[in-house]
Amino acid sequence: MAIQWHLASDPPEPFLTKLRLVSGSSELYREEHVAYPAGTWQPGDWRATRFLNLFNLPSGLSLPPDTVITISHQGILTGKTTTSSAQIRLRP
Repeated sequence: MAIQWHLASDPPEPFLTKLRLVSGSSELYREEHVAYPAGTWQPGDWRATRFLNLFNLPSGLSLPPDTVITISHQGILTGKTTTSSAQIRLRP
């Protein structure tokens, strides 16, 4: 699964992009990525940077119709959620 996105301003800290697939009360899959190269990041880089997260979903993963896909960003230093989570609900 691929998600392309961009920042609206300079991030306050390095962060993780988190993907969760949940059906009812069961977590079907979870994956986390470091969202940007913090060591080389310069103020203002957000203006020209686009991100592409590639999530390697397991082969044969079957998603029930009530599956909710949640994408969020969590600060690596503080552990705080840095933006509102985005949710996608599958349609049967």
